[in-house]
Amino acid sequence: MHCGVRNTVSAFLMAAGVVAFVGAAQAQAPMPYGGLKPSWYLSPHVAVFEPDDSFGVKGHGVGGGLRIGKPFARDWDVQLDASHARRSATGSKIQQSLLGVEAIFLFSRSELQPFVSFGLGAERDERTLGAVKTSGTSPFLSAGVGVRWMFDNTLGLQLDYRRVEGFLRDDNKWGFNSAGNNYYNLGLIWNFGVEAPRPPVQKVAAAPAPAAVKPAPPAPKPKVEAAPAPAPVVPQTMTLDAQRLFALNSARIVPPVPELDSYAGALQANPQVTAVMITGHTDQLGSAAYNQRLSQQRADAVKAYLVSKGVAANRLTAKGVASTQLVTVCKEKTRAAMIKCGEPNRRVVVEQITVPKR
Repeated sequence: MHCGVRNTVSAFLMAAGVVAFVGAAQAQAPMPYGGLKPSWYLSPHVAVFEPDDSFGVKGHGVGGGLRIGKPFARDWDVQLDASHARRSATGSKIQQSLLGVEAIFLFSRSELQPFVSFGLGAERDERTLGAVKTSGTSPFLSAGVGVRWMFDNTLGLQLDYRRVEGFLRDDNKWGFNSAGNNYYNLGLIWNFGVEAPRPPVQKVAAAPAPAAVKPAPPAPKPKVEAAPAPAPVVPQTMTLDAQRLFALNSARIVPPVPELDSYAGALQANPQVTAVMITGHTDQLGSAAYNQRLSQQRADAVKAYLVSKGVAANRLTAKGVASTQLVTVCKEKTRAAMIKCGEPNRRVVVEQITVPKR
């Protein structure tokens, strides 16, 4: 690979690495794979194609294709990829078609999702050098790095670099037995498995009853003042299911949350309640440092929600306790079973506390 190509690849990898670092440091946000409900997505993409110099056709070409993907674990996606690219020069041309499958490891499921990928498949190469045409189908291995930017739970962009190493099956025909090709891809992500929010049910007004002949009004009765309705009572303790509030590995609340709205109204109606503790809990999966950070972020998110509803911040205290106060101790052997077993542990508890007078 000549010097200019090396510089291009190095710059791309450095930029992707910086984006990956920034994305991994961000707080978690709800994404399409929240709550272990994976959905299929499509990703049409365009590509800049850089063929191996051994093909005898130097420079950059263009291409495109379609990927079909689906999450299958907390940090993993699988993608099926079909693409085609070509590069033409004076008296020479190289075309390459790829059909393969890739495993993608995501460092985050937030709005910014850095990842690395590994794949395998088959490539079809067709080369023209003057009057000599050569073609063949060979296996390939691939590796890459990239980042996704999700606008919401449905749409996003994917930028990635992939190195495709083809193992040519007839080196006598080609004159070499392997070729490393570079792809710089930009694609759109459309997640078509996310349920759209249901519109509110509109009440249809009943038809007015026919007018009736009014009898003579009775003598007026003395007015009795109705007692004012009592203020709503602030519950001593309220436990919120994190499965409903947050996506897996997420600390962003998706409104509306009727339970928190009611709790905020009760606090505003009862100013004598001046100390409320908000405690975030996680399951046993993940490191202690990660779970501590996530539980604190979730507790902070509930506090911020109540403040946004008019509750004074100095009445609220938020803390995360990670997985130190488990409701259920899980010892399942598979990751999926551990995630299912740990659902009661992923919670946020809101409770009144008594502050002793000094």
